[in-house]
Amino acid sequence: MIGGPQGSGVESAANIFSRVCARLGYRIFGKREFYSNIKGEHSYFVVRVSDKKIHSGVSSVTLMVSYDAETIFRHCFEVVPGGGILYDSDLADVSIDDVHTLDGPFKARIRRMFLSAGKQPTVASILEMSRARGVMLYPVSFRGTLAEIAQREDNPKIKGMVRMFNTIGVSLSMGLLRMPPGPLFSSIEFVFSKKPKVAMLNRQVANFAYSYASASFSGFRHFLSSVPKEPHTMLVQGFHGTAIGKMVCGCRFQPYYPITPASDESVYLESNAILDTIGDRPGSTVVVQTEDEISAIGMTIGGALTGTRSSTCTSGPGFSLMAECLGWAGMNEVPIVVTNYQRSGPATGLPTRHGQDDLLFAIHAGHGEFPRIVYASGDIEESFYDTARCFNYADVYQVPVIHLMDKFLASSTVTCQRFDPELVEIDRGKLLERIERDDYRRFEQTSDGISPRSKLGLENGIFWNTGDESDEYGHITEDPVTRVEMMDKRMGKLDRILQSVPDEDQAVSFGVSEHTVVSWGSAKGPIVDAILMLQDEGIKVGFVQIKMLHPFPSGLVDFLLKDAKTIIDVEANHSGQLGKILRQNTGREPDYYILKYSGRIMTCTEIYNALKHYKTDVHNDWCPGCGDFGIVNAIQMAMAELQIPRHQAAIFSGIGCSGKTSHFINVYGIHTLHGRVLPFAQGAKLTNPQMTVVAAGGDGDGLGIGAGHFVAAGRRNIDMTYIVFDNGVYGLTKGQASPTLRLGEKTKSLPTPNANYNVNPIGLAVVSGFTFVARGYSYDVRHLKDLIKAAIAHPGLAFLDVLQPCPTYNDINTRDWYAGHDLATESQARHSRIYKLEDQGYDPVVHYSGGAEVDERLSQALIRSLEWDSKIPIGVFYKNELVGPYEHRIINNIPNYMENPPAAQSIARNAKPRTDISGLLDSLEI
Repeated sequence: MIGGPQGSGVESAANIFSRVCARLGYRIFGKREFYSNIKGEHSYFVVRVSDKKIHSGVSSVTLMVSYDAETIFRHCFEVVPGGGILYDSDLADVSIDDVHTLDGPFKARIRRMFLSAGKQPTVASILEMSRARGVMLYPVSFRGTLAEIAQREDNPKIKGMVRMFNTIGVSLSMGLLRMPPGPLFSSIEFVFSKKPKVAMLNRQVANFAYSYASASFSGFRHFLSSVPKEPHTMLVQGFHGTAIGKMVCGCRFQPYYPITPASDESVYLESNAILDTIGDRPGSTVVVQTEDEISAIGMTIGGALTGTRSSTCTSGPGFSLMAECLGWAGMNEVPIVVTNYQRSGPATGLPTRHGQDDLLFAIHAGHGEFPRIVYASGDIEESFYDTARCFNYADVYQVPVIHLMDKFLASSTVTCQRFDPELVEIDRGKLLERIERDDYRRFEQTSDGISPRSKLGLENGIFWNTGDESDEYGHITEDPVTRVEMMDKRMGKLDRILQSVPDEDQAVSFGVSEHTVVSWGSAKGPIVDAILMLQDEGIKVGFVQIKMLHPFPSGLVDFLLKDAKTIIDVEANHSGQLGKILRQNTGREPDYYILKYSGRIMTCTEIYNALKHYKTDVHNDWCPGCGDFGIVNAIQMAMAELQIPRHQAAIFSGIGCSGKTSHFINVYGIHTLHGRVLPFAQGAKLTNPQMTVVAAGGDGDGLGIGAGHFVAAGRRNIDMTYIVFDNGVYGLTKGQASPTLRLGEKTKSLPTPNANYNVNPIGLAVVSGFTFVARGYSYDVRHLKDLIKAAIAHPGLAFLDVLQPCPTYNDINTRDWYAGHDLATESQARHSRIYKLEDQGYDPVVHYSGGAEVDERLSQALIRSLEWDSKIPIGVFYKNELVGPYEHRIINNIPNYMENPPAAQSIARNAKPRTDISGLLDSLEI
């Protein structure tokens, strides 16, 4: 164990030690524990070393290296008799009251212990108590060591480099363990390969500390020499399995929002975005950091609609936000993969601690009923192959797949055999590459319940999606017969999944006896190790690992447990969630529960002790006179005049009245969720940048619940168009005030005047970064058509606010009001409130990059956006083509992005991966 303050180099030291042990031929299991804190709070790393294959950690410590007093107070009693504590001798006089990062309950427990022993609560006292238990003590002044090295190397800078405590600690421990020094120095060179000067200084420090320990320390009975090394052994961290699995199975788009412990996977994917391929142009994975998790899954869905294998990764709080979009994907049979790295909940819970809390939620997340697969990996090596399976399941059955990982796996470091991409099969299911006739039905009823799947951009493959119930074409329907047919079609997939997925991929038996453990996920490792420990004592315990958790393989699990007289459920949650599922699906109740929910990962020692004693530890239904008719007509005319091929265009819409827009235009129509149209649309555009993508939605949809996505989209400047239907009310919910209704206005549907200030859509778009900002009027269709054409042609993110009177609920901003009927007086004829900016010589265009002109154009746009009441401008407020779109920033990292975007990439040849990961695997080999 190595412990110290967060940010002091604990992880670096543990990684060096692990790498050295692996190069000497040992098998490694390392776990990292840390507080939700950037710097200063307690952090520690435990590395278990064995000459046999191991799957988990143990509860005891043989050698502890401490950089601070807190590590000694917290962990010294975990060190076994005959073990050792290597510590900074400058800490001897530190009292427990001097350690401000220790929490109150822990301090109280330690004080009681000292009081009963009649000792002062200091480091020296607790170390003396450890010595009395038979623990060897090895004090070294870390600062003194740095000073001595600085003097010897004639380099005064070394004296103040306290971050080198980590190198001192790991080098001293290696000298104490009599490990050969060569791998130590080569590991330092590897870890600091990009910082040669740092590597040189660390090598000097390591050489001195190693020599000092070898010459000065004695009496320690534990040694690590070299052992025969298995060929093709890798040293990997928790995210390597899923990340490399995604690369090799063809995932080419991963939006994500940063969250512990999931972020490392996306960072690794982005760091290795350009992919070598076999016999083809280089591929790439586009990784996008989104504004929130709703945007992440929305983009993922948008990407999947282009035929791109798309996924996102998150943890419990983020997965909670994804629930509605998950249902949309299930209803629209969109194949996505969501990797959920579970942690302790609920709410924020313990952000950096372990838990298997999300099983029941993953199965039931989202309102209504829709098919999904919930699949759990048991270890890092398994997760590589499982990731490929999850994408195949998503494609073949056209369902969202939730791949359950957790903090245990995410924060582990292990040795394992090199991943073998030859064992990976890629199956895209019924994804179509060619459609001969123009009568495609996306949700066609078939004998197996799975419809041939088109993708955005495929000629003759036009389809429509919606969050409402739909017919075979994807158009909204409320017909009860069709509803039953579609529900049966979707939900029937669950039986087909269980019938066609091989048994060994659903549940695995590690031998069944009278006493059998059932479990899932990362509990596998400590269970397997504990069972082996029991076998050495002549105690036989079986184990059934369930991987397919939904749909649940009831018949298979019942068969695997048929000879078990005692069932023991082992999980890292409070309620025994798998036990509930087992009882619900098989009628068998676990006899015992071994549950851990402290936030710390299970060890095989705990499972061993518990098992030994069985402890319980398209019909248009808009209102007559609705302005939406004019907007749809304008969009249709604009696309016709631009001569955009139907299969190269997609309309994404939100919900409400405007949400139905996507059903009325004969291009791809994607009817999404409330406020989530932008993430869906951005995902499609980024994975298939050749598509013409238009997003459309209401003012409540885009500027209320979707406002966060609006601002974040402006920051990106993706080359697409967003049209907002602006009428001041929520139409389908009976006319409540939307964000654009003015303060104090009382429509006939409001019981009292509106109490909120309005959002200024033009101003918000300008300051958010949209590079084309305009306003149109739904009753001036020709002018609106020209604005839409200009917006679509603009090389960047275009926003078009369309004033659209609601004849049913907004009796203030009516068509007559915009026409100025109320402005007529005896001396003055009525005049329209609306005027065109271009008629007044207004110039919205930025002609020169940088300088005062940009500020001038932005300022004049903001000033004009404030005009209302008797003068309301329409036209283009701001246009800047000199700001490169987001796609150009992707090209900076992935040069062939436009020529070979994610949706166009070939990921398999003869059902085998085309991605060549040999270089990555080579770098991980020891």
